[in-house]
Amino acid sequence: MKRSSKRPALAGIAFETTDLVLLQAWADLYGMRMVIELDQSVDGREYEEIVAIYSRDSGRRRWSLWRSPDEVVVQPIIGRSVRFSTVTDAAEALWSIGSH
Repeated sequence: MKRSSKRPALAGIAFETTDLVLLQAWADLYGMRMVIELDQSVDGREYEEIVAIYSRDSGRRRWSLWRSPDEVVVQPIIGRSVRFSTVTDAAEALWSIGSH
């Protein structure tokens, strides 16, 4: 008998390359470090890709971002997640946070 090793359906999908370039530019501008983490699990859900933003000086994670077919989620290390329609909208929100 053949066993079926079904992988759960992905809750999140990969970012477009242009979106990753935008997020990397934001990280560079504010002295942060961007890391792309593949095949991650958050709250029991599987994500193809999560972008983690770290403080360059302390190495502490500040935000995690992931994408679903309908939205982009930004999860600060402390606080509630915020949902955006596009990566550009999420980056603009991060820019306002990063400039303070």
